[in-house]
Amino acid sequence: MSTDQRGKPLLRVLRGKAGVWEVQEAGFETPLSYFNSAQEAKDYAEDIAESKPGIIVEVYNEYGRLQSTVCAAG
Repeated sequence: MSTDQRGKPLLRVLRGKAGVWEVQEAGFETPLSYFNSAQEAKDYAEDIAESKPGIIVEVYNEYGRLQSTVCAAG
């Protein structure tokens, strides 16, 4: 898994070019999964983070601006 500037694994939730919500691993072009809603994508990313402590989840709004950051304990 790719890492952020602090060396922590990073997942991003953002609206993709096709208009669907994507969960992306930093450093990879292909999304891990696609969703119809931002909430579904966020829940999926947070589930991954809970199963692998230390992962950071960045959630972007529909305009591409960072909305929230969650860091799983670990």
